[in-house]
Amino acid sequence: MRNSDWQPRSFDEYMVGFLAEHTHPATRWAHVVMLHVAVVTGSTALLRRSVPLLATTVLGAVAVDLGSHLVVDGRYPGKSLSRPLWSVRANFVLSAAAWRGSMDALAVQQAA
Repeated sequence: MRNSDWQPRSFDEYMVGFLAEHTHPATRWAHVVMLHVAVVTGSTALLRRSVPLLATTVLGAVAVDLGSHLVVDGRYPGKSLSRPLWSVRANFVLSAAAWRGSMDALAVQQAA
């Protein structure tokens, strides 16, 4: 199945594909750290009404996400980019699992 043919019908279905592209722990942790940095800097940008800081935050988050896939996994994450808002939501799910100490269990559960 080509990436363009993958059309998840629900977030749960999307999450399975998302986790399939985030199998390496270093990739998952890069996403978690990026999300926390992006929330802090994005909030600061909004409070200061700084469009350049907000733009830098978004571009930096995308660069870290894509970079972690290219450097750690050696591939481009095509599937998970098919739904940008679900991708953001999936990163929050991943981050919540990290805070609970169950990020690896989440990956195993979704793979089953």
